[in-house]
Amino acid sequence: MARHSKRHKVKTAYLHGIAVREVRPGYYLADLMRDGKRTRRAFRSLDDAAVWCRSKSVEIRNHGTAALAMDDRQRVEYLEAVRALDGRATVAEAVRFWLERHPTHGVEKWGAAALRYIQQMKSGQRRKASIADKEIKLGILGDALGDAAPLTLDDGDIDRAVKALAAARGWGEVTRRAYRNAGLTLLRFVRGKSKRVSLRDERPPEIWDAETVGRLLHAAEVVSPEIVGALAVMAFAGVRPNEALRLKWEHIRLDGDKPLIALLGDVTKTRSTRHVAVSRNLLEWLTRYRRESGLLVATPARMRLGRERAMREAGIAAWPKDVLRHTAATMLHGLTHDAAYTSAQLGHTGGTQVFERHYRGLAPAPDEVERFWSILPERQEVTA
Repeated sequence: MARHSKRHKVKTAYLHGIAVREVRPGYYLADLMRDGKRTRRAFRSLDDAAVWCRSKSVEIRNHGTAALAMDDRQRVEYLEAVRALDGRATVAEAVRFWLERHPTHGVEKWGAAALRYIQQMKSGQRRKASIADKEIKLGILGDALGDAAPLTLDDGDIDRAVKALAAARGWGEVTRRAYRNAGLTLLRFVRGKSKRVSLRDERPPEIWDAETVGRLLHAAEVVSPEIVGALAVMAFAGVRPNEALRLKWEHIRLDGDKPLIALLGDVTKTRSTRHVAVSRNLLEWLTRYRRESGLLVATPARMRLGRERAMREAGIAAWPKDVLRHTAATMLHGLTHDAAYTSAQLGHTGGTQVFERHYRGLAPAPDEVERFWSILPERQEVTA
């Protein structure tokens, strides 16, 4: 016959709806189950347990009352927020994120943030032209955004402001992209973030074929002769756009057996002097459009407007970043098959790594290379 042990009965009281068990004399254990979580608390007396149970009861009642106090519209909004978040965050987390980006006071406005960014550029000894360019672009964007706080803006706000400005001012794609980049740079600056590193597979730089380059230059001869010299040194010497804007005619030597372009430290991106050889077809372009002195192009605005006219005349819809420099690098390597020489012409330091990584496009066919280095001016008389 099985033996039955006599179970000890624990005296239990319910205080404010919470079970309190007298485990042994002088030891009371309150047991609360709420939202799937169990909370247990030990007390020396039943009175002490009663005080704790009363406070927990009030807390539970207040929490429930707050939820019941929501009107129908608030309940609908809450449910819509929960569905939209789809488990990726709680409503409270989403609210905190929004409040961080929409502070009610003490937030830095666009003008103040832009001034702080410009000061950083100056302390970093950036070029005066770069600083002036950023001041203009950030000022125009600030007016369009109503001097809003950058911390409250996102990429979409910048895109909408640039779109409205472009429509009102007749900007081309290059100008729109430049203003967008300036705006996004300030947003990253105020958030203390650097540019994101791309995680996409590297793609070769976009280059143009000989037919497209020739079409652009010949169109410029007709509608924008004042920028032909700058376009030519970019296309056939790989000179950077900003270097071409700072280059003076007196620094281009076309006489002698070895004509060259002297890019001095105040012109180059790296602030070091380099000499670039002038190819036979570039010699024709520079001889035809040469002036005695002064800049190749009077102002950046003249260059921008002239290029846009030439693109329209040539039927070219887009201008990929540094496309003429990339094209020159690829075609020069296709002609010489010498990466070290090509890198030296481009002004790269530290060997050929930069050229191999960023500037070499898909290898062109030999006949394409020959056509490229045979592009010559069409106009016989120039009145630039």
